[in-house]
Amino acid sequence: MEKKFEVGDSDAGLYVVDSFIKSSHLVRYSIITITIASILLFVGHHNSESDSWFNSRLRLAYTALHEKVWTYPAGKLSGELELARRWAEARNLKSAPEIEEHIKTLEDARTSRLLLVQIPFFSVSHDVNDLGFFGSIALLILMLMLTFAMARQHENLYLALWRVRRLFDDEKRIESARNHSNLIYHTLAMSQQFSQPPTLARWKMSKLRGLSRLLLPFPLVVQAFCFNRDWTTRDLGRIVNPYATNLSLTMQGIALIVVSGMTVACFLYTRSNDLRWKDTFERINPSYKEQLQPSWLEWVQVLKPEDRYCSQNHSHGLAAAKHKPEP
Repeated sequence: MEKKFEVGDSDAGLYVVDSFIKSSHLVRYSIITITIASILLFVGHHNSESDSWFNSRLRLAYTALHEKVWTYPAGKLSGELELARRWAEARNLKSAPEIEEHIKTLEDARTSRLLLVQIPFFSVSHDVNDLGFFGSIALLILMLMLTFAMARQHENLYLALWRVRRLFDDEKRIESARNHSNLIYHTLAMSQQFSQPPTLARWKMSKLRGLSRLLLPFPLVVQAFCFNRDWTTRDLGRIVNPYATNLSLTMQGIALIVVSGMTVACFLYTRSNDLRWKDTFERINPSYKEQLQPSWLEWVQVLKPEDRYCSQNHSHGLAAAKHKPEP
């Protein structure tokens, strides 16, 4: 016979906790994946910039070769010529054949590492000019996954905290750290990583707790950077392949608009989650609204190291247990 869960059934509470934790894991993995993908996309675009380390080194090598800077003593040149001379001196390059060999090595590395971008784990390479097109598709798909995951987590959190509130009502709204409602709430809260809901340990929402949200607009920033770079160099791209250039810019523009909308949606989901966490915690622990929270230095026991538990309620509970007569 199928078991019917009642409001106070602990087994039902475990199912609620497990379902919410799974959705939180999905959000966490999605954020980590899209952050890594954004970093790789940014690095790929930055390495192809004219002012990147590699291209700057190659430019100095060509300047040193054309101007024969090794023939000039120190202090006779200025500007980029002097930089090229100092670069050749640091590399101990004192003749045209030596610099030509060095340039050949750099050009080979530039072709194999920068112009032909390797896709990790798949042993597939593509031209660096396709990085904006393929990168936009990748970020778009990953942002869709993140948005869907956050939408599911948001709904699961709503249902889980609704159950916590119902349990608190069934417990006659009596505040206690031992209540079943507090147990489920804190089990849910302890599964969080990129959000910090209030708990009996740290119940005030610090502004620094929102630093994890900086990961959400990171893909949008990278997408805007890549689109701006390809847009400003579109004339060079059209010389080689006008069709691919226009297709890439169109795809990147669409991705930029869609990723912007999904980033806003993700921010709204996280904001709503924070409000639900705060409202539920204050409902089942109303005395903590006015209770002062110890500073961060007290929390890490730099100040008042003798206080093992910062909460006044916890301290009172320990004192009561300490003075309780033995049977």
